Amino acid sequence: PVDPETFRDTYQPYTPYVQIVGRNPFNFFDPAMGARVSIGDALRGINLQLFAGPGYTRESELAVTGVDTELYAQEAMGPFTLSAWRYAGSRPIPGSFDDRFERVGYGFTYGQWSRFSSETVYINGWDSNCAAPRLTGCTSTGGFEQLRQELSRNVFAEARYEWTQTPPAGLSHDGVLLLGYGPTENMRITVENVFAASPPNTMNAQFTIAY
Repeated sequence: PVDPETFRDTYQPYTPYVQIVGRNPFNFFDPAMGARVSIGDALRGINLQLFAGPGYTRESELAVTGVDTELYAQEAMGPFTLSAWRYAGSRPIPGSFDDRFERVGYGFTYGQWSRFSSETVYINGWDSNCAAPRLTGCTSTGGFEQLRQELSRNVFAEARYEWTQTPPAGLSHDGVLLLGYGPTENMRITVENVFAASPPNTMNAQFTIAY
C-alpha cells in the first residue's frame, strides 16, 4: 500500500518487502511481468488497481505456475491516504506440493507532499506449504513505520523501524536513521546508520540519481 521503492532514500531495503517465507522465493521487491488496470486518480479520491501476471519469480529457476493476482484499493483524503491490497499466487516447491500463498496489507500515509510525512505499513501472509517434504501451512507478518522531516529546502532526515515474523526464523527487527542532502529534485546524497541484531550497527553512504 506504500511504494517507497519509487525513490528509496535509504540504502537499507524495506525488510517486509523482501521477506521470504519458507521455500517460496516470492517477495515484493523483485519486478514482475504482467498487466495492470487502474481506475480513478492515485493522488486524490478513490483509486482501484488490478494486476495479473504469470506465477513466476525472477532468478528462482522455478517453473511458471498459474497466475498471480493483486487487488489494490486506495482513498486519498487531503494529507491522509488509506490503502489496502491482497496479492495471491502459487509457487512450485521442489520435492513437495505447490505453495499457495497470499499477502494482505494495509497502509496509512500522512503528509506525503509536505515537509513532514509518516508512512505506516502492516502485512499479514499465509502459505499453504512452509516446510518440505510434509505439507505444513503457516502465517507470517511484517510492517514498518517511517518518519521523514525536511530540515531545509535541501536537507532532510528520516527514521524507520521495521519488523518481520517469519517461520522458522521467528521475530526480526531493525531500525534506520538517515541524514540526506538533495542538491536537485532527482539527486540524493545520504548517510545512514542501520541498527539490527546482526550485525548490530552498520553505516552506509550513497549518492543516488533517479530518472
